[in-house]
Amino acid sequence: MTAERRQAIRSALFLGAFLAVLVWPLRNGLPALKDALPPPSGTFSKIPIAAAARDAVFLPVEYMRRYEAHYEGRVRRVEIYNAVMLNALDVHVFPTVLRGRDDWLFWTGEGNINDYQNVQPFSRADLEELEQKLAATQARMAEEGIVFLLVPAPNKETIYPEMLPPGIAKIGPASRLDQLLVYLKERHNPVSLLDLRPVLLAEKAQGLLYYRTDTHWNDLGAYTASAAMMATLQEDFPALQMPGLETYRRESETISGDLARLLLTEPLLSETTERLIPAAPPSVRFVEKTDRVITISEVDDASLPRAVIFRDSFANSLEPFLAGHFSRAVYPWTFGIDWELIEREQPDIVIYELAERYLHYMKEITPE
Repeated sequence: MTAERRQAIRSALFLGAFLAVLVWPLRNGLPALKDALPPPSGTFSKIPIAAAARDAVFLPVEYMRRYEAHYEGRVRRVEIYNAVMLNALDVHVFPTVLRGRDDWLFWTGEGNINDYQNVQPFSRADLEELEQKLAATQARMAEEGIVFLLVPAPNKETIYPEMLPPGIAKIGPASRLDQLLVYLKERHNPVSLLDLRPVLLAEKAQGLLYYRTDTHWNDLGAYTASAAMMATLQEDFPALQMPGLETYRRESETISGDLARLLLTEPLLSETTERLIPAAPPSVRFVEKTDRVITISEVDDASLPRAVIFRDSFANSLEPFLAGHFSRAVYPWTFGIDWELIEREQPDIVIYELAERYLHYMKEITPE
């Protein structure tokens, strides 16, 4: 038998074994999609199975559960594979996670690293559209006696670029947030936009402000952002004052953040972080709290302003620090502005918070 023939046989055996490993867990077949679809009148609970936020493919959660049940050991196989890649081969690039220095994890979905590298800048048309919508929104808020505050939450890599792996460098000259700030200034747009980057960069020497294993800021970062928001709103509402850090008790806890869970290793990467617990907790009632839908908080003090806070996941950590400052606060999870909700709630303050990487979603704002 020739060497070429032996090599062909080995390759065929390896391919056969590889395919058998993949196919064996499916020997009982896959669930029928029609059996896992919710009824027409039911609630569609969906999870993304593709990274692009708007163009993602979606499948019902029930089907994914049944798929996991039929494909025996799928998660465990992925955990073993990723653990080998991470620990034995020192791999830094995973499907939606980038491993940086000292096991810092960064989100790579939704164009997050492209946003950091400034490779997808706003066009002139983008800036014109955003400026017009923000100007019209600001004007309508002012007409109704509402103080409007726009708060982009900086991406983690904006505040901790030094923790990215080597080779992730800036490419474009300016970030989209910088572009927007310059354009608003050029157009003399009166919208109040709170740029949190300077205060977070200044405060990071005092302690970690973002989780190592999560996309978001931690309690200290959320406190810093909330204090900056209160300081900005004090011009119109002098009573809005954040209590000093010394009024909070610090408790250590070990967590594995959203990026560690996406990395799918066993054991999960973890970190020790500090929770900020108020020494004298405000008498806040959370009358509604539905994940990824809405939160409503109330305080029995009619002298406090009312607020509506349009938000994304970064506001989860803001809620405990903000809620005690408003007699009623409604936090809908949306990139739009719901004018019917504003009409019902009659707020004194409207805050629009969104992550830096989501700035383009402000196109969903409808000022009328």
